[in-house]
Amino acid sequence: MTAERTGGRWVICRYIVKNGRVIYPKNGKCFRFWVDDSKHK
Repeated sequence: MTAERTGGRWVICRYIVKNGRVIYPKNGKCFRFWVDDSKHK
């Protein structure tokens, strides 16, 4: 990635629990999400 992002961070997790079911990534080892810091305050 060439673009710099500010005001947030990457959250990395191996699986996601959605509606009581565990979802694993199909094409990788983990999921990665960008989370803005403004949502935590």
